[in-house]
Amino acid sequence: MQALNNSASQKSSLKSGWLSVLGVLLFIVGQTLWYVLNDLPLLGGVVVIGAAVVVFLAPTPLMHTSTRVGSPITNLKTSKPSYFRKLFIPIGVGLVIFAAQHGVRHAPGSLWVLLALWLCGLGCVLIGITQYGDWLDLARQVFQSLAQQHREWLGIACLMGLGLIIRGGWLGSFPDMMAEDEGHFAKQAAEIQTYYHWERNPFEFTPDHHPVIYHIMQAVSIDMFGRTVAAARLPSAILGTLTIGAVYWVVRLMFDQRVAVLAGIFMTTFPQHVHFSRLALNQVMDPLFLTLSFGFLILALRNDNRAYYALTGLTMGLSQYGFSSARLIPILVVIYLFWHYLSQKKRSGEPDIFPILSLAFVFAVTVFPQAYSLWHSNSGSPSPRLEDIGIWQKDNPFGVHHITHGDEIDYWEKQLTAPFLGFTQQQEAGYFYGRFAPFLGWVAPVPFMIGLVLALKNWRNPKQIILVWGWGLTVVLGGILLSNPPEFQRFVISIPALVILVSLGVLYMADVLVWLSKTLSPEQLIPVHIERWILPLILTIALSTFDLKIYSQDYRLARPYFHGPRTTNLNIVADEVLPKYIGYRIWYMSAPDLNLATSPVLEYKVPNLSASEYGGKVQDLPIAIAQSLADNQTSLVVILAPHYPDFAAAYELLSTVSGGERWAVPDPITYRLVAYVFKFSVE
Repeated sequence: MQALNNSASQKSSLKSGWLSVLGVLLFIVGQTLWYVLNDLPLLGGVVVIGAAVVVFLAPTPLMHTSTRVGSPITNLKTSKPSYFRKLFIPIGVGLVIFAAQHGVRHAPGSLWVLLALWLCGLGCVLIGITQYGDWLDLARQVFQSLAQQHREWLGIACLMGLGLIIRGGWLGSFPDMMAEDEGHFAKQAAEIQTYYHWERNPFEFTPDHHPVIYHIMQAVSIDMFGRTVAAARLPSAILGTLTIGAVYWVVRLMFDQRVAVLAGIFMTTFPQHVHFSRLALNQVMDPLFLTLSFGFLILALRNDNRAYYALTGLTMGLSQYGFSSARLIPILVVIYLFWHYLSQKKRSGEPDIFPILSLAFVFAVTVFPQAYSLWHSNSGSPSPRLEDIGIWQKDNPFGVHHITHGDEIDYWEKQLTAPFLGFTQQQEAGYFYGRFAPFLGWVAPVPFMIGLVLALKNWRNPKQIILVWGWGLTVVLGGILLSNPPEFQRFVISIPALVILVSLGVLYMADVLVWLSKTLSPEQLIPVHIERWILPLILTIALSTFDLKIYSQDYRLARPYFHGPRTTNLNIVADEVLPKYIGYRIWYMSAPDLNLATSPVLEYKVPNLSASEYGGKVQDLPIAIAQSLADNQTSLVVILAPHYPDFAAAYELLSTVSGGERWAVPDPITYRLVAYVFKFSVE
């Protein structure tokens, strides 16, 4: 009987192994077809769906990954806060409300004072809803971890150091162009010092609907390091580096050290995260605060420690001061809590509602100043940035209101498929960010799709199914329901989930290779350390190196102008032309591909220009130039765009004005004409 059981077990294992091998091969074939037949995704999609079914139906998962991290270092069951400590709650709430109202209703005063009041108020609230023992428990866990796992902490520090070099090196020249979106952020950040003199409401939104908090970080960097492109980008590089450590920490809590190491390595070189960590934009805030929120939430549910619940609410609230996609974070936390209590209901009974209420309370207090500023601005939307690009907005040129009869099928086919395929197959073609490969590159989609199937297979486990929710909601709310997908800046918040899924997929592929080797060569023994560590590390490092090489060498260095002509032209004028004429009077004669008068890139890179768009008639140019020279007694420079609406007449008149000098401005790489410069001096 025992022999029969062993034989049945061996057959089941053999069946599982060959199904897993088949599934991995089908995923590779499907992704290859997507790569080769880029304009025909259906065939690759059929193969990928077949691969997903095969891996899902494999009877026994080969992965040895543990979802058990071990018992908490301490587990002090703390009592509810004392009445004396509760007195801090109204004090803290009062400080937060005062800071919010003062910033909106009065002359704002020093933004540092308002931020200090807000932070002091949050500190009082944290004190009021927790006990001393909560924080003592937290401190004991940290110090004990430092003492017992110092090598692991050193490894994390080295990984983050490498990440900082990758994200922070050559910031001013790589990417070599400042996108117009970056120009908006940098210009508004610089004005916090130069125009507002550090007196501004730190909780309000900019005219283009972004919270000011990130701009304040940029303003500090610009104040410290000068008005440079690198200074405007530095906060993103720091936030992106911190995300590496945060992802390692969360994966360590969710799974085990092996998955955490692979995720940390892949996170360090994830091309899209590297790219957005090198831009002067606030998207990179969202993955960091998403990761921190879930790290504290997992610890709170495991340790029953109100300090962790409070920190979850705090980081959730702070996340709302980042990019618009952070609106997903509270939704994901609610989903995770629901799934957690649903899976624990039979063992633990009814959940304790007080810690959840404390989490929600801290979140509400943290985000209140922003909500109050939004309400006072009469924007009518909790997320005005997303409001502009929703597909049901009548003013959105890509929305459903602008579908012509007969195009409905094509429209919805693109809206439904493009966000999904944007991660694995379809390129983003935005002029601001350059034409990217798929969000996950050409290789990472294979382990990502395997990890996605494994997470779906373990849907009862909240730590795995939340990865699917995190990616799926990004697809729906950041793609399908918004205009013109895929736009990768909306996908950045999904990066932590993607990294974890890729790591799970790499482990699965490593286990498949080990099983295949043992099956084909049973006499060849594989050492345990190679099976468990060396092979997954080799696969991860190879994947990371390949993706980073494509991002840096094959793509970025081979195509130094990866932006569109509009951004390229503006940067050439800002870097090569305008610095020579500070102190001169300047007239712009702009065109759509060289819109000089309204460019934030020019205003940030070359401040203090006396420049304006020429508003007169073309035929009046000679008279207007003579009048300007006589009135201002200052030389006049006219910059004429090649695609100016009446270029021929303007060029002829400017060329015939006596005393003028003229030269062309070419693109230094392509030699394409960018602009003509005319200089007229006072006699």
